[in-house]
Amino acid sequence: MKRIMKHSLIAAILSMTLLISSAGIPLMAAQNPAESQVGSEGRISSKEEVVYGSLDNSGKIKSIYVVNILNVTEPGIVYDHGSYSSVKNLTDTGELVSENGKVKINASGGRFYYQGNIDNGDLPWIIDISYYLNDVKTDPKDLAGANGHLRIEIDTGKNNSIDPGFFDNYLLQVSLQLDTGNFSNIDAKGATLANAGENKIITFTVLPGTEGKLSVEADATDLEMGSIEFSAIPFSMQIEMPDMSEMTDDLSVLTDAIAQLKTGVTALEKGLAEISGGASAIVGGSSEFKNGLSALDSR
Repeated sequence: MKRIMKHSLIAAILSMTLLISSAGIPLMAAQNPAESQVGSEGRISSKEEVVYGSLDNSGKIKSIYVVNILNVTEPGIVYDHGSYSSVKNLTDTGELVSENGKVKINASGGRFYYQGNIDNGDLPWIIDISYYLNDVKTDPKDLAGANGHLRIEIDTGKNNSIDPGFFDNYLLQVSLQLDTGNFSNIDAKGATLANAGENKIITFTVLPGTEGKLSVEADATDLEMGSIEFSAIPFSMQIEMPDMSEMTDDLSVLTDAIAQLKTGVTALEKGLAEISGGASAIVGGSSEFKNGLSALDSR
């Protein structure tokens, strides 16, 4: 019996932190006296959110949801903004009310988590995944238990219907794991490869503002594989500059030497000009001397 290929190619994880205030301000306090009787006004210091997308085998979006994290400094009623088809409390059993692009929360103190589901959502990247078995493009549902040479091509590009700030400023990491019991001769140009037990972890990095054309090849036996994961994180790079003092000192010496060389060249040019003038005078004197000899011979 064929082993079932795990082809729920999950994931696009987009992380970003939204700092609302470092001092702690209310997220829209209760709006009317009736609401204010339900609970006291709460306060939060900051908010974070993580966007999760579940993709099908080819990279098309199946579903998107957001996990919101509120850092609550004073328990009570707060409102968060977000247009969700449904919401789920991930912290306690309290009810959440979502309407008109706002979520009403009776939040306990500390970190409060809730999930918001989005219908017909989109991501900043367009992802396309293709599979080839022995160089023949193959539907992934037909790959379970197959034997042969497998090639997976992953293309990532800009989604023009989404704010370009994410595509232009977020680093995209693409990773997958291949069990070395099922795969051999693994080749993934441009990727970082690591071992985790019997699994080979393959990680690609796509820089902000660039499109990715990624490829993984391997010889498969009784083909079975897990999910492909896409993670997007704000790009930052910390580079410690080396001590340049010795180099700048050497450059100063070089600059001084070049200045001295220029002065010497100028003096040389002046000397050559004087030599040229002296040579011209000698030629003139020689001509006069020759003329004098000729006059003497004619007598």
